[in-house]
Amino acid sequence: MSEIDPHSTVSRRVLIGCGSAKREETSAARDLYTSDFFRKRERYGAEFGHDFYIISAKHHVLDPDESIAPYDRTITELDGEAVTEWAEETASQIRSLDWEGIDIVDVLLGLDYLQPLKEHGAFTRIPATPTFPFQEHAGNGEQKQWMKQCLTGAASLPQPETEQTTIMGYF
Repeated sequence: MSEIDPHSTVSRRVLIGCGSAKREETSAARDLYTSDFFRKRERYGAEFGHDFYIISAKHHVLDPDESIAPYDRTITELDGEAVTEWAEETASQIRSLDWEGIDIVDVLLGLDYLQPLKEHGAFTRIPATPTFPFQEHAGNGEQKQWMKQCLTGAASLPQPETEQTTIMGYF
């Protein structure tokens, strides 16, 4: 298990994508999604985040303990207008989260989910600085490997590329 620097004063929130593989019964969101890829994202969020939320094509922003029924909806199934409506609502819910004390938000989403959220200001109108580590790691295999390396301490957690973090010594 990877350790967070006990001297660090940085607080992280993690936003993770949902998954298409699901249980067949109503479950807490963290338990509903069953794929190995989702499990790695969930573990990353639980390990490194002050908290984490799941981004869903149907439910928008889910608390991991929220009970939901199985569903079958992905962002790629939505038409342009429906994607816009989804992105506007999801961005609004992201901005409405309690951001007090959160410095960094790691966004672990595929491009189909990430791009519309970026276009609707989901990550520019919050007080935390976002990181998008999946953009640096192409494909699920490489992304799973990176998360595994983070969890074992073989890779560093993403840091925002800002002048402030450079001055504070994070780079």
